[in-house]
Amino acid sequence: MFWVYLMLLIGLGIGIGFIFVGSTNKKRRTERNIETAKRTIRIKNIDIGVTKDFNNLPGEYVALCIKATGYNAVADDIIDICALKVFNGKIKEQFSQMVHPRIAVPTSVLMELGITEIELNNKPPIENVSPELVKFIGNIPIITYNADITTKFLVANSEKELDNKCIDIVSLAKSVYSDLDNYRIRDIAKKCNIEIPSVHNALNDCKAICKCYESLKRS
Repeated sequence: MFWVYLMLLIGLGIGIGFIFVGSTNKKRRTERNIETAKRTIRIKNIDIGVTKDFNNLPGEYVALCIKATGYNAVADDIIDICALKVFNGKIKEQFSQMVHPRIAVPTSVLMELGITEIELNNKPPIENVSPELVKFIGNIPIITYNADITTKFLVANSEKELDNKCIDIVSLAKSVYSDLDNYRIRDIAKKCNIEIPSVHNALNDCKAICKCYESLKRS
């Protein structure tokens, strides 16, 4: 009889465990669906204008780099952010923060950034980081790489409306150097005679964006 009771208790425990896990997973899916809906609405309603006018390029700006699990601002999560306040070519302030994602990070992305998932586990979620980032940027012009993607991630994860002027160094580089086969950050940097690290985390690439912009501005 003892063994019968023991098996019943074990079975009951396993059943409760499955119910708990199932409930937790359901809650996470619900939270994810809500967040996806919010991001979709923000992207539709808020538009940061990416300018094609390269006259009177700003000397005061924020260089911005956002790294994520992929390129879809609705479905993917931000994992690494860097913003640099620059005045007359000199970095005055720095905002740099890794972010804990809600979804798994592809191995290729981890390798590119030179980080591990363990490093991300104890980092704050994007809802804690985004207000600080938006406050840091203020209303200063934004200089970034692949601006259409970067601004969508910024908008999708921000509760505040943003109307900053934004300049894409890819478009700027194309207006200065029309002969490049590729306009990856390392290709633009090479054309500008700028050495950049092989690890493409947000901080390294943000510094590269800043240096490339200053070089392109002088060309």
